[in-house]
Amino acid sequence: MTINSNELKQKKHKAFSAAGTIYSYIAMAIIVCVLAFIIIVILRYGAGVLSLRFLITEPNPSALDAASGGILTPMIGTFILTIIGIVIAFPFALATAIYLVFYAKKGIFKTLVKSAVDILAGVPTVVIALSALVIFTMPQMAFLSVMIEHDSGGVQSDITNDNIDEIFDDWGDGWVVDDWGDDWAVDDWDWGDEWFDEPVIDEIAETENSFDEVIEIAKRAYGRSFLVAGITMAAMILPFVIKSMEESLKAVPQPYIDAALALGASKWRTIYKIALLAARDGLITGVILGMGRIIGDTAIVWLTLGGGLRMTGNQPWYAVGNWLSTLKNGGSTLTTYIYYTSPAGEGDQFDVAFGASITLIAIIILLNITATVIGKAGARKYEQ
Repeated sequence: MTINSNELKQKKHKAFSAAGTIYSYIAMAIIVCVLAFIIIVILRYGAGVLSLRFLITEPNPSALDAASGGILTPMIGTFILTIIGIVIAFPFALATAIYLVFYAKKGIFKTLVKSAVDILAGVPTVVIALSALVIFTMPQMAFLSVMIEHDSGGVQSDITNDNIDEIFDDWGDGWVVDDWGDDWAVDDWDWGDEWFDEPVIDEIAETENSFDEVIEIAKRAYGRSFLVAGITMAAMILPFVIKSMEESLKAVPQPYIDAALALGASKWRTIYKIALLAARDGLITGVILGMGRIIGDTAIVWLTLGGGLRMTGNQPWYAVGNWLSTLKNGGSTLTTYIYYTSPAGEGDQFDVAFGASITLIAIIILLNITATVIGKAGARKYEQ
């Protein structure tokens, strides 16, 4: 009876093992087929527009494919944004990973830090972008973009408290003025859409300030630039890079650490000279994967960099003297270019969008291959 029971258990184990193997092969086949389908489709529709001219000319909005230009500035924009984002994220991610692995003790604070990292990883990128707009449109943040004034209706610098009555005579009875000397109040002014944005109207209506101070309220930072988008991207990739670096540091053999400490090295020197060098390949892999996340994002780029096809700073944008202006103004990346030129966006250039998609996917594939090669090189080093 015991023998029959053991045989039955073995048959069940074999059945479950076979089912698991079959399921794994099916899942692998589905993933490969989906990837193959995507690559075939973009090659089918986009290969015809690929050329040297397509890669080295700037975009030119046009209904004709032949006159639409290329993807030079979107590629440059992708490169600039990726560099800014990874340069900002790397030191914070590395410091957090080191703290979690070597310094943090089990307790509430460590749990809170790890929970914060996990939650940030799950926040949609569009929410991160909207939060960034709230922060970076504050006047104090204008050094990261440019300052704008909502004065398109005719509010000029020569308007003062002394001549305000004459200027607003034609506005009707929809406003109240109390003491034009120092303080004045506004109740439900009929500003009109051409004067100020609705939030600015609400803010002005709730205050009692001099006219000059109200004009200051109307000022806002533009909040869209390569610097703003780069900082926002850094916040977006931070949890992913932290997790990757944390796992790399955890994989450092403990005897390495113990031997360094036994020889009298300080804890920080052990981390700096032993742990970071041993985990170097894994750290580089985390950086590359973070770059891939930046390159493939659209929501943050569209909201914090703008939807233009070209660089909007001083021209020519590539002149050394205009570099700062370029960073403080908007532009485009390959993802926003694809959206803009596709029927899903504001354009109707199907082939051009797919041509840019080929370039984008090629860059991402190269980054993943690089990460894989570095990871395998590190594994072979440990095996030796």
